[in-house]
Amino acid sequence: MDLTNLLIPKGPAETFEKHLAKTQVSGAVLKALETMPDQAPFIMLNLVRFRPHRDPTLYMKYGAVAGRGVEVQGSYTPYFAPAIHDLDASFGFDNSWDEITLPVYSRLASYGLAQSNPDYQSALPDRVAGTFQRHLYVLRDGEQIYAATLSIKKLHDDRSEIPHEKGDVLIGEFLRFKKPDGRETYVQFAKAVSPLIKKAGGEVLLSVEADIPVVSEDLWDHFTLTRYPSIDAFEKMFASDKYIEAGRLRRAALEATISVPTSKAAEHEPMQQKREKLHV
Repeated sequence: MDLTNLLIPKGPAETFEKHLAKTQVSGAVLKALETMPDQAPFIMLNLVRFRPHRDPTLYMKYGAVAGRGVEVQGSYTPYFAPAIHDLDASFGFDNSWDEITLPVYSRLASYGLAQSNPDYQSALPDRVAGTFQRHLYVLRDGEQIYAATLSIKKLHDDRSEIPHEKGDVLIGEFLRFKKPDGRETYVQFAKAVSPLIKKAGGEVLLSVEADIPVVSEDLWDHFTLTRYPSIDAFEKMFASDKYIEAGRLRRAALEATISVPTSKAAEHEPMQQKREKLHV
């Protein structure tokens, strides 16, 4: 199947129909999922930009109800967290996203059933109202680039949380490699920086294939999730001579990335303002 046929249009959503295309899974995509190999668990990675930006109020109403419809199908979510905003622009992070969620499903069929669940359907108006844009992508185990500590199969079998402390920073990153040999060049970069990540107290938790675009403007090749004990630990590694030297390999390898830092310790702005009012 030509996966480019599943991509959503780029550019601003100037009409309600275009807004739906950027937030809803289309019937064409659901139909395509029914025809694809369905023999292993997967993550339906979800990046969300709220409407209004950084305000999760309406989206949380959707999540509280829709979650029940997802759980009925045996899915569970080992990690979700707010994005960290307003970091140094030199890190290359994407500030347009507000939250990351990594639900694990047993099969594509179970995802389709969750979409038709009455609880899930009843919550959709709140999702439409509370979402500016989504990036939804099927992730699967495949050829690892980093020696990651977890796999999707392990998460599925253990049904455990992705290990982290509240103050940890988990960076999710989509990678698209340059043709024809960007992947091979990135493998060299990964070998060079893996000892630096370990020295910083971090670890690569997931190194998996970006398989199917469900709500996405672009195709992606790979996804990594890396944990650091703090943003300061990442910043110190990022500024080191060895990381800067390895950076030439990264630049030579990648056509594009989406890199989103997240933390359970981060809090969406409206939630912070409510807490501040309580303490006035």
